[in-house]
Amino acid sequence: FEDLKGMVTTHVIYTTLPYDYRVDYIRLSSDRVLVPITVELNNKDLEFKKQLDFNQATVNVYGCVTNLTGRIMREFEDEIRVEYMDQYFEYGKTRRSEYQRIVALPPGQRYKLELVLKDVNSKSAGTATIGLNVPKYEDNILQTSSIILANSVTAAPANADQLDRYIIGDMKILPNVKSEYIPGQNLIPYMQIYNMQVDQTTQNPSLDVTFTVRRGDTVVEEFKGSASNSEQFFYGSRVALVGKIPLKQQVTPGKYTLQVTVLDNISGRTVTTSAGFKVKESVVQKLLAEKP
Repeated sequence: FEDLKGMVTTHVIYTTLPYDYRVDYIRLSSDRVLVPITVELNNKDLEFKKQLDFNQATVNVYGCVTNLTGRIMREFEDEIRVEYMDQYFEYGKTRRSEYQRIVALPPGQRYKLELVLKDVNSKSAGTATIGLNVPKYEDNILQTSSIILANSVTAAPANADQLDRYIIGDMKILPNVKSEYIPGQNLIPYMQIYNMQVDQTTQNPSLDVTFTVRRGDTVVEEFKGSASNSEQFFYGSRVALVGKIPLKQQVTPGKYTLQVTVLDNISGRTVTTSAGFKVKESVVQKLLAEKP
């Protein structure tokens, strides 16, 4: 997409096609970190054209990752295709469409991601410049990946490749790009834990997990990880943690932080990682608020 690449090289900002994005960091090896780049846009912002029995929209995607000297480290282009038959079209326009590209980058460095999306039908475009601060994972320090707040975590297809979209290890993770929830939903955090000690008798790690939900400096809820709210998957050099944390109906709208603290019972070391999220009013709450 030379036209999209030109938007990057000319440093012109386009805002007629809005979208949201998030970036995460997962250790792949000592010299590579997986960086999932996830984009989400509203279908109502796209222009659909009728093709036979389908209403179709196409968005071209271009991304370029450079280091601090301007050297291109990764470059990619792709398409987002959205289509609905007539009977589902009005509903489809109320939905959101996601796209993800996973790139592998050397750790411990800063990069710049230039991202361009362009609606093929309307010619609307949106550009973003995103700083990537890729962490360095030491060999002897208890560390974690970033927390991916997900809409769902399922088993990956048997033939999936490590750089396929939404694939982390043997799991398929669909991120909640805006990290927005309503009361009654479940927070589904996914993260990886590195450099934990292994019991020489059982050949398994022993990790205690504590989930803390904060609003500012106030602790809203805190509880230990258990079989009812989390699972741990041991892969030899890492543990994948998947949580399922219900947001009570009484939770009020606002900004919150999920804090995950991991205690390695064998080494006695701890590590804490956090991720922000928002709680919105549910439809029921809106109706009650509007009721005279």
